Amino acid sequence: MAVDLAQRAQNCANRGRQALESGRYDLAVEMLMEAVQSAPDVLETRKLLRAAQIANFRKNGKDGLSAKAKLVA
Repeated sequence: MAVDLAQRAQNCANRGRQALESGRYDLAVEMLMEAVQSAPDVLETRKLLRAAQIANFRKNGKDGLSAKAKLVA
């Protein structure tokens, strides 16, 4: 079960990174949020999530931060 959760977190992180690199910030935030929820101790994923949230905010302004996209420290 733990292996499945770790694999799921890695898959979501990979999809989130690809979405961030292609400018699909909403999808990046969604995927990276899921990855962080599955594996909150992975600092690199948390950094990517923060970058996606910032990019999404810059693109969409305040409306770009959805209820799911809570800032993660």
